[in-house]
Amino acid sequence: MKMYKQIMFIIFTCVVFMTACGGGSDDSKNPAPNAADLRSDINGDGYPDLAIGAYYYGYYDADPIENEGRVYVFFGSSSGPASSPSQTIDSPLPDSIEGFGKYIVLDDFNGDGYSDMAVGNYYTSASYNGHVFIYYGSSSGLASTPGTTIKGADDTNLGWSLCSGNFNSDNYKDLTIGAPYGAGAVHVFYGSSAHIADCDLSAGGTADRSYAGGASETLGSSVIAGDFNGDGNDDLAALAGDGGYVDIYNGSSTGLPASYSARRSSLHSDTSSGCLASGNVHGDAYVDLAVGEVAHLSSTGRVCVYHGSSTGISAVNPADRELAGTYTQDRYGHSLSIADTDKDGYGDLAVGAHSFRNNEINQYYGAIYIYNGSSSGISGTETAHLYGANHSDYLGTIVNFIDVNADGNVDLYALAEGYEYSAKFFGRTYVYYGTASGISFTSPWHYDAECYIP
Repeated sequence: MKMYKQIMFIIFTCVVFMTACGGGSDDSKNPAPNAADLRSDINGDGYPDLAIGAYYYGYYDADPIENEGRVYVFFGSSSGPASSPSQTIDSPLPDSIEGFGKYIVLDDFNGDGYSDMAVGNYYTSASYNGHVFIYYGSSSGLASTPGTTIKGADDTNLGWSLCSGNFNSDNYKDLTIGAPYGAGAVHVFYGSSAHIADCDLSAGGTADRSYAGGASETLGSSVIAGDFNGDGNDDLAALAGDGGYVDIYNGSSTGLPASYSARRSSLHSDTSSGCLASGNVHGDAYVDLAVGEVAHLSSTGRVCVYHGSSTGISAVNPADRELAGTYTQDRYGHSLSIADTDKDGYGDLAVGAHSFRNNEINQYYGAIYIYNGSSSGISGTETAHLYGANHSDYLGTIVNFIDVNADGNVDLYALAEGYEYSAKFFGRTYVYYGTASGISFTSPWHYDAECYIP
């Protein structure tokens, strides 16, 4: 059986709006509140916007084997997202099977001042090729049809992970796409004043830069950008989940190199559903890297944080901080995000443990933990936590920091993939609003979308 075809609750990113550890835009040189948020301003009004993928939308229609998927877009405002979507984008493929909208990243790839939306659809046919579609932003929102289509080669699962960053110092954001089936691969498309060009990788098309993994290593399980060596260029980190390593590719004025600059290989094996996040957790000139290793200790899970330096992420030094889950099968580290939630100049870390059992057997409430940064890095003791409200909620499927109402306080977006909101539909997204002292877990905004099936 194709491992990425399986419909598993362990899948990391089901709904995302900007970063979600498996992919996202990053401005982690500056951990201050609001730093990365306007990269998700689709209509240019100064407020960050949300894009929520309902990747099981259409599952219960006349053709229940295939689910088309859709994305709900919420324009931001001073009071946060509205109660109903501003736009709805349906899959351009009539039968996308597993899920248009599972992976999303927002950023401005053509430099026109409006954020664009790249949507992954990692499994779009029996050949497991996958697609990525880019919808370009404007003052009226996203175009209703994709301006760019990138098609993967057979047996690659193109679009399993996405992130954006400026790897070549040209002031245009670049798109990175993971295609992790089998050996795995990572493809980078540089942005420009024109749209990123259509590309059919199955018919000889080429990206601006591509990297391949070794046999069964699943390179591209997760990707993230960050300036790990402080030279002013974003670098790229790519997880090879089943290979148990992260490759770092250093950016430069001419772009990314032909092969990795460093390999962080001391990871627990079988991290195929693990994830990456970047941010400045101890306030120096370098971005740091967090790695979620969900398979550690029978899937208890752990998170390892590696500090950046003038030479980047060390390939050999031990982690600067290790954090661990509570129970077997918690899958702690399933999702990660870093931002300065309390305005002290240090990035804080959110960790999702979406299978957390709340001291019961196989209940899968899910949990979110927040750890504060400091001059010495991430604390080993949580600042706050939140458990899912019901069994099989899977709270923490996604965690992501963003200032959704542009008030200067970082908010937390989270997904409870398995939350049952009707007799047959599952999935609830939350926004927990930030305060001057951090995230408040009271009175969240929420929206229900088809993210899971029974």
